[in-house]
Amino acid sequence: MALSRRVGKVLGRGRGEERRERPPLMDRGRFDVSVMAILKDEAPNMEEWLCHHMAIGVDHFFLYDNGSTDELHEVLKPYADHGVVTTVYFPMRGLQRDANNHVVRFFGDTTEWIAYVDIDEFLVPENDESIGDVMARYPDAEQVLVSRKEFCYSQNRTPVEGLVTESYREYSLNVPRMGTSETLAKPIIRPRGTARVGIHNAFTVHSRTVNTAGEPTSEEATVIEDPSYANLQMNHYFTKSWEEFQAKRTRATTSTHAFQLPDVPFDIPGIEDHVIDRWQPRTRALMEEMHTLARSPARFGSKLRMPGFPINDMFGQEATAITSNEAAGVLEARKKRSFRGLPMPGVRGAHVRAEDHGYEPRPGRFMASEHIAQEMAWLQAEVTWSALEAEKPLQVEGGDVEAADVPLVRFDGSSGVLVIPAGGDPLRQHALAYVLRVEGTGPVAAQLAAREEGVWVPSATYEMPGTGTYLGLVALEKKPRTIDAVRISLDGTSTVAIYDLALLTFG
Repeated sequence: MALSRRVGKVLGRGRGEERRERPPLMDRGRFDVSVMAILKDEAPNMEEWLCHHMAIGVDHFFLYDNGSTDELHEVLKPYADHGVVTTVYFPMRGLQRDANNHVVRFFGDTTEWIAYVDIDEFLVPENDESIGDVMARYPDAEQVLVSRKEFCYSQNRTPVEGLVTESYREYSLNVPRMGTSETLAKPIIRPRGTARVGIHNAFTVHSRTVNTAGEPTSEEATVIEDPSYANLQMNHYFTKSWEEFQAKRTRATTSTHAFQLPDVPFDIPGIEDHVIDRWQPRTRALMEEMHTLARSPARFGSKLRMPGFPINDMFGQEATAITSNEAAGVLEARKKRSFRGLPMPGVRGAHVRAEDHGYEPRPGRFMASEHIAQEMAWLQAEVTWSALEAEKPLQVEGGDVEAADVPLVRFDGSSGVLVIPAGGDPLRQHALAYVLRVEGTGPVAAQLAAREEGVWVPSATYEMPGTGTYLGLVALEKKPRTIDAVRISLDGTSTVAIYDLALLTFG
């Protein structure tokens, strides 16, 4: 197969397709093998690393940028243009575990396997023609631990020209920086079989972890006394030249921002290893080809910007502070809540009843608050639909609609269903912000759903206990989705007036 055709296949190029103005973040198809990496200021090292892993058959890269100040995104641009790379802006300190779990939560349903690989690490199949062929050897595994070979010492004092994988060919079994001859392993996980991810290992749903020889192994320890290099190994080019090693020692890490590597002996004889040699011609050819290929429709967003990086259920914590502080009349936005809101079990978000705090609803007041403004800045969110701005505020199924004055919308009866547009493109996260007034004797059950590919998918269900004014901020999903409408069902015997309603998108 001609190289250009092969690259086109790897990159998923389409013919005759028009480039979208706002390409979706994620393709609905599944990848076989993807790679996740956290990096900072690695622009000089990216092309060989990317092209090597493309050469062995990696389909996509999820790159978490830990606050790079070099030309990283310029280097990544051709790869982003062709849908090979998705970057997540991740400037946080000490949150490697959160990033490792974030890729599973946000992108896990797009790929069969995710390999955790640093920029100085190279996966190397032993005999198979691709990493996909290697992973097919483990049909029942939920995690494969890949042992590293430490290519960490050499005679080179200054950086060498050419490929790293051609320049450094010796590895050591006894690495003084580790104080042991044991070998570190790195995980390749099946997202659907992963419960949680640590730093260098994961804990699986059914405890199906194997080494590269297919032998069951412990999930607890990633430092291995008797490593297996059968089928697949990981080359770790830890030091490279002396000058590069010294620069690495002084550069902050993604986890601690304080690199504390010891000044270890540098020139240590090693064992020659040439397993990677057969991949070098493909790597070089891909590096050249990437700069000559015409731009193709982007199947993926090139950058997912999350300055606040929502970890765990931080959205729910933020929503509690926003709604309670607004209801209490707190003027300045702050993270600490003024009071606890109403219970919403199983829902990412919060809502409060404002009567006890003197809150007077009026159209647009909630969305104009400093609390909402700070949250939207934190999430890099935007308002994609607002009842105040829409010419046709809502599509109503059941109930009665009054003129769009004050209140904006009112409907009565045992059931009312409101449908609002959600754009449909690109893949994003969605949240509803609202202020509504309930008048009546009984509770009102709120049921939120999102329409994805013509199917209504339930998002959140909770209750407003009775008469009162309710302020709410509720997420519709835990990870990005492509939806074209949101349905709000309010069931009960009360009359409901909506004073403020907006759809926020982020991610």
